[in-house]
Amino acid sequence: MIELENFQIDPAAAALQFADAMMTLADSSRQPSRQVVMSFADEYVHDMAGRRLTRGELRMLEICLTDVMKGSTSNLNSSSRFRDVLESMHVNSLAAGALTTRFLAIGEEVRGPDDRQLSKMK
Repeated sequence: MIELENFQIDPAAAALQFADAMMTLADSSRQPSRQVVMSFADEYVHDMAGRRLTRGELRMLEICLTDVMKGSTSNLNSSSRFRDVLESMHVNSLAAGALTTRFLAIGEEVRGPDDRQLSKMK
């Protein structure tokens, strides 16, 4: 993630490297599709390129990504936390919304669409 502050990076290569790193976080029995992870990685690289992230921001993003890839918390909780991190980094709302949607898609592939079913029941 730190490499994204370099304006000379190749976005396609950075997204591929990022997606590869994300896939290593997933449990082998609950892996999201490569396509959905790559879609998120492409959007992330596009929206975050050139940003200088603090260690704290990097740590919070790492926690969010690990949680979603492992399915260790509900989709709603992990997506909300991810969106909060983006907002604290002053990512514009349109980009934050698109990233969060793609982030949620990963969670739904890992955990299933559990949060949507619960919200429909209320």
